[in-house]
Amino acid sequence: MNAATLECLEKKGATATPPDLQPAAAKVAATQNRGSAAPPPDFVPLHLETRSHVSTAIMCRHLGRQPQTARCWASQETYPEGLRPQRVMGRLAWPVSGIKKVLGVTQ
Repeated sequence: MNAATLECLEKKGATATPPDLQPAAAKVAATQNRGSAAPPPDFVPLHLETRSHVSTAIMCRHLGRQPQTARCWASQETYPEGLRPQRVMGRLAWPVSGIKKVLGVTQ
C-alpha cells in the first residue's frame, strides 16, 4: 500500500488503518520522513567550520548526499576533484577545503 492509497482511504472516511495494513502504513510513513533526519551532533555550518577534516556524515550533510555514496566514491576513487578523503584508523576524513571547492564557496 502506498501513500496515495492511504490518502484515498482517509478521504473516503476511513478513520483508522485496518489491523492487517498497519505494518504497511508504518513503512510508508517511515519512507516519507527520510530526508528530514537530524544533523549529526557535531555538525557545524560550513562557514563556521574550523576543523581541517570532517566525518562522512557531516560531509554528506553539506553536499546533500547519502553516506553510502561517499563510501562508494572513496572505494572506487571517483570523488569530486579536491575531495579526496584520508583514512584515519579505518574511517574516512573528508577535507573541509574540498567540500568548499565542490560547493563553490570562497575560502
